[in-house]
Amino acid sequence: MKKRKLLGLALFLFASFYSSQVKAQVGIGTDNPTNTLHVKPLDPNEDPIRFEDMNQIMQGDSAFVVVDPASGEIRYMHMDNFLDYVSFTYDSSNTNELQNASEVPLNPNFDVDNNGFIEENVQEAIEALANRLPKGTFKSIAEARASGLVNGESFYTDPEGVFGCSGCIITLYEGM
Repeated sequence: MKKRKLLGLALFLFASFYSSQVKAQVGIGTDNPTNTLHVKPLDPNEDPIRFEDMNQIMQGDSAFVVVDPASGEIRYMHMDNFLDYVSFTYDSSNTNELQNASEVPLNPNFDVDNNGFIEENVQEAIEALANRLPKGTFKSIAEARASGLVNGESFYTDPEGVFGCSGCIITLYEGM
């Protein structure tokens, strides 16, 4: 009876150790994951991962896919919320105080998006870059135009694709 309990305990410990090792790394498209979650496309011409129906963001909104500093989740963060989280340690005369992005100067100041306006602080630079982001996701050029997009503005192609391209960025120009 004692040998049975000892054998049972040994099997339990082995199974516990083995299952904890299996859970440590998960691979999609690979038999040998090297990270906690390892995604590798089976075909090198395919995208390795795609998220669909993330309807939190409306067409025309400016947002980033971020790790939310409050929750640790990957999600869309709209520009206004993003700027609330952006603050920098700026050392002016060794104070090391935490400052908002609008208080941190670009040094030297420069035209971030080449539109002729010199951005003077980090918030202006982020907003300038956000204005260059695609203005939504559309199924066709006609749909993008109908939403109000004009020449020089960009959009993402719907997963169904425009010109056979899913997730591409298309910039509108005269004649499209």
